[in-house]
Amino acid sequence: MKRFISVVLLETKNLTTGIKTIEETFLQVLATGIEDAKEKSESYGHSCETVYKNSLQEDLKISFIKVDDVNDVLRSEYSDNVKELYSRSKEL
Repeated sequence: MKRFISVVLLETKNLTTGIKTIEETFLQVLATGIEDAKEKSESYGHSCETVYKNSLQEDLKISFIKVDDVNDVLRSEYSDNVKELYSRSKEL
């Protein structure tokens, strides 16, 4: 088993106002490989799906969008104060 980092995208929609927000959730996943880590991350994302009422009694719906990325943990050695979980680069 290896450690992987995955990014799960979730959408929260206010069913009264229609306002949507997107959340990136970073997970550390123990898995046999990248595909296994992706499957576990998808399962986690689906487990987050729900509808609930906020303090204004408006219905909020959380939906799983996708697993945005899965990668190996960058470094296996950690200090007590800092644990690097994930780093990504984007083309400029």
